[in-house]
Amino acid sequence: MDSLCLFLIVVLQQTKLTMINFSNFTFGKNSTYQNGANHLVSGDKIGKMKFFEILFKIVVIILVLLSTMALLLIHIQAFKESVILDMTGLNNYLEFYSGYSALFGAAIATLSLLFGLLRLNEATITNVEKLKQDRFNEWKLYLEVRVAEVEKNNSIMKREFIRERWLFFGVVYRLKFRIANKNQLIDAFEGFKKLVATFESNHSRTQNLGEIYPNRTTSYSFNDFSYVFFGGIYDFYPEMFDDLSTLYIQNLSTSRIIDKAAYDIAAKKL
Repeated sequence: MDSLCLFLIVVLQQTKLTMINFSNFTFGKNSTYQNGANHLVSGDKIGKMKFFEILFKIVVIILVLLSTMALLLIHIQAFKESVILDMTGLNNYLEFYSGYSALFGAAIATLSLLFGLLRLNEATITNVEKLKQDRFNEWKLYLEVRVAEVEKNNSIMKREFIRERWLFFGVVYRLKFRIANKNQLIDAFEGFKKLVATFESNHSRTQNLGEIYPNRTTSYSFNDFSYVFFGGIYDFYPEMFDDLSTLYIQNLSTSRIIDKAAYDIAAKKL
């Protein structure tokens, strides 16, 4: 029993140290957020902390169950020996506990550690959410400047970007504001797919030209959209502009008027 308790205590201590190390790395002097390397807190660290928290709880449950069994055995033994509650009987009763002192000590210690680590984990999650919210507040200010610059061409775009920016931020935040391939681009663009037709139909040039296009690969609102979209990331792969254009064109209305001659006539009137 003592060997088992010693083993469980070692596991608990190691778990505690590991979780504290994760917390210090995330929010201490060497944290990636503090030194500006990428302004992000890794979700992997939170996942590992969750794993150790579960492991810790399992050990606590084992110790509590063993302690409960020990208490039951102590009282069964005391009942069999008909312990009388006088000074001698009380002393004999307490002696029954001596064989389980390591177990009870480990159980009390682990419960104390559990409450401490739960508070640590709660504080860590709170700090992660605060850092994310602070990052969002900084990010959206820069994005709003770009949205304001294109608002004169498309007032609807500002309103819809405000509605979708949290979802957009969630994707690029997870990607550390870097889109490295087309699959990540598709993920980041997902929230805007349903808005492409709205952006296009409400653009000033679309309305001035009577929604007439010289070909199917032309979009009047894409330049404004891409200007805002690229403002939400810090780095991207070389072909991303062309891939974004393709995605955008694919989501335009299929009922557009494609007529090169009519377009030339309408364009001359502008």
